[in-house]
Amino acid sequence: MDKLYIDKKNYVTFCAVAEYNGKLYISDRNNRGLLEYNLKTKETVIKNIFMAENYRNNYWSAFAYKNEIWFIPLRDYQKIAIYNPDNEKMTFLSFPKSEHRCDYIPFMDYQIVGEYVYLLPAHYDCVLKINLQTRESLRISIGVEDYAGDGYPITIASALIEDKIVMCPYNNTNMVIFDTCTDEVSGKIELKHTKMYSNIENYNGVAYLIPEYLYNDICVVDVKTQTYKYKAILCENKYKEIKYPGSIVDNNSIYFFPDGNNMILRYDYLNNHMDYKKVVVKDNNSALKFLKGRKLKDKLYVAISEDSTTPCMLISDNCIETVELMLPDDFFIKELFMEMRERENI
Repeated sequence: MDKLYIDKKNYVTFCAVAEYNGKLYISDRNNRGLLEYNLKTKETVIKNIFMAENYRNNYWSAFAYKNEIWFIPLRDYQKIAIYNPDNEKMTFLSFPKSEHRCDYIPFMDYQIVGEYVYLLPAHYDCVLKINLQTRESLRISIGVEDYAGDGYPITIASALIEDKIVMCPYNNTNMVIFDTCTDEVSGKIELKHTKMYSNIENYNGVAYLIPEYLYNDICVVDVKTQTYKYKAILCENKYKEIKYPGSIVDNNSIYFFPDGNNMILRYDYLNNHMDYKKVVVKDNNSALKFLKGRKLKDKLYVAISEDSTTPCMLISDNCIETVELMLPDDFFIKELFMEMRERENI
């Protein structure tokens, strides 16, 4: 059993992060600062603030497109933030509101196809397609209006397989297959189970639905034939009752990051073999709390933590590296001056 040692620190927590030119751009959950983390030097600096939003914990996800970082908000009455690292300017983009109740996390995931981004509904009532060049948006119904706004996310994650977006359902059993060539639903697969998956990945043209609890099976979906089968996960029984909301597929491995335990699992699903890595936190017996896994770019993934005692972790080529993201010493002074400057320009 491998061990990973980390120090007990007050780490920055975040949901939204994107990579651009060797740096991570991060929306701090507890403040309004936009942070830049250099992957090579490990240095963190504040680059801007999200002045259009008078809230903390503003953004759920982020992605890089050309020389821009797009931050997708947690609430549908907020705006999308667009940051340009080259000129350090921030702009904001409004988007149409949901016709159903949508208080929290309108979009759980996204897929970029050409010059468009498809924002996929969590509590929103449709797919929102945005032209990344012109900023024009289009609402596209996918037949989820009946259960939009009932308090549960419609989709939990998605995968792009050729020109199809495959959406992993949460509060329903319909796996929606969305054709980006026609902007229409091209199929729905009725699954046997629901409310059990944390992620979905494209592996050699096949969709793998990854469960939160390991007593459930991986669901392997052939999108072309619209058929599926289940594959059991072989691991020690004591880990099957632990929740693993942060899952990442890297090469032939699935990484499971826990919520309430100190064991990270790596599952080789070609050979049905599980490896275990225990995380030892210095002077602290608290368990790790991870929120989700996210792909930053090819061969670079991040496991995002839930609280300040758990550092985020990067995964690349089957290696795990902790991100000891801390606020710089001058953070609050710079944040204050940035806010004063922005208010003068309003």
